[in-house]
Amino acid sequence: MSLTAVPRTPLAGRPRAGPVRIRQDHRARLGSVAGLAALLALFGWFLIEGITRFPALADDEGTYTAQAWAVRQFGQLTPYTYWYDHPPLGWIQLAGLTGLLDATGLGPPHGAVIAARYTMVVPALVSAALVYVIARRLDLRRPFALLAVAAFGLSPLALPLLRQVYLDGLALPWALAGFALSLDRRSRLWPSAGAGACLAVAVLSKETMLLLVPAAFLAARLRSAPHTRAFTLTALVMAFVLVVAGYGLLAVLKGELLPGPGHVSLLEAIRFQLVGRTGTGSGLVAGTRSNAMVAGWFSADPVLLGGGCLLAPVALLSRTLRPVAVALLVLIAVAARPGYLPAPYVLAVLPWCALLLAAAAQWLVVSASAAAGRAGRRGTGWWPTSTPGHGSWWTTPTSSTWPTPASSPGSAWCGSTRSTFRPTWTLRWCGRCPPDTTASTT
Repeated sequence: MSLTAVPRTPLAGRPRAGPVRIRQDHRARLGSVAGLAALLALFGWFLIEGITRFPALADDEGTYTAQAWAVRQFGQLTPYTYWYDHPPLGWIQLAGLTGLLDATGLGPPHGAVIAARYTMVVPALVSAALVYVIARRLDLRRPFALLAVAAFGLSPLALPLLRQVYLDGLALPWALAGFALSLDRRSRLWPSAGAGACLAVAVLSKETMLLLVPAAFLAARLRSAPHTRAFTLTALVMAFVLVVAGYGLLAVLKGELLPGPGHVSLLEAIRFQLVGRTGTGSGLVAGTRSNAMVAGWFSADPVLLGGGCLLAPVALLSRTLRPVAVALLVLIAVAARPGYLPAPYVLAVLPWCALLLAAAAQWLVVSASAAAGRAGRRGTGWWPTSTPGHGSWWTTPTSSTWPTPASSPGSAWCGSTRSTFRPTWTLRWCGRCPPDTTASTT
């Protein structure tokens, strides 16, 4: 019995990329990696510069630093009785980061809280990088994905909050990682389970991240294929439930699940956080602490917050951006309700605002490009046109219509010849490149 090699043929309508297109994609990837690295370096420098002076140290920073110190020194969750006020995974991560910083000998010669602030640079940089990943999976082109990173990382509202030792800053990268995994393009099982696990870690780091779980579930449902949707969503939900259940299991093993005399209780702590805590009022009612806090947020960065809030209802109309809009609208609704509003709550809002602003910028540029192209075809605009018989960059060229640099003004714009087509960065960014006719058919 002999085996005969069967030549591979491309799928119908999907020819394999030719060498020119491969080189273009390779250069584009290298450029985006270099741009992202430069943005992260600039972001890190802004975070570290003046981190010991601004903002002023807060009470919560000392609390979380002391709890991380207790984990490292005594192997217990707090230096006092742990009463389930917050899930402990946030300061457990902080203990690991500070321990790693001390082990490398890079710890700053400052107090414990300042040293903890330096460690917060790590989750802040990871969060910024994950904003880029999410933007690309939302079909934003590379320059606009970098714009989303810049809008988030260089925001005057985000910088001071990301410097401070807050559980929100430790939970945010896990929430963004779960959202990115839920946008997996191939609807695979393990990324869905990983999304659920990451979301569970985010919730066990800061309980307010639970508000982002419905948006991530919606993203997984919209992105998954119909024939695998049940499996991927089940994997996400089960991974999330199993990891979060470990927190309840801890309380059960310690005999502290139900209220009772002489011990703390997980259910009692949940009741206190939901209904027993002194509220700060509604963010929409003037004169309340919540309203003053929200006004301070908008005064610090009106473009990012205001633009995101205005774009969120419109983004619901887009299937691709709908999960981002849902995440932002849920966070806005909770901030508007009467109750307790923590100061770092806005950290969970900023990434989605940055993504919507970048998506709006891409839509404007592509729309302007299309309008200019139509004007050029009519011969009434500044957009480059081609000479008769030579085609143009927005049409599919053939062997008899390829323009030459000397004969076509359009080729001077595109930098194209028959043998080597080089679309300029403007056309590649706007998605106006002609198809790659050098694609292999074997």
